[in-house]
Amino acid sequence: MPAGEEGRYRTFLRATFASLAEAPLHSCRVCLYCDTFDGAFWIDHDPAYSGLIVAAGDSGPAFKFTPVMGEIIAGVVEQKPNAWATRYRWREKTSAHSVEARASRSADF
Repeated sequence: MPAGEEGRYRTFLRATFASLAEAPLHSCRVCLYCDTFDGAFWIDHDPAYSGLIVAAGDSGPAFKFTPVMGEIIAGVVEQKPNAWATRYRWREKTSAHSVEARASRSADF
């Protein structure tokens, strides 16, 4: 668990499940949640490796996008016009964390 996080979790528990707020911590581990730094999918050709296409990000709730992701990924792989290709293109890391990025772009949807 990252330093300082237990306090945040216990604050949440006090407000939500008060009887669990002081329960002993049995164990913890990092969740392998694949998320991009800005919260958007990452679907593009890797500029450093010819022939490598990356299709990743937002794996937690992404299952609901499964019906449309195949077509979007195939369009990128085949370099066909795709309305979402620009949004999910290869990009440089910014200072925004994914939670902040999601909040700032929520008006886009």
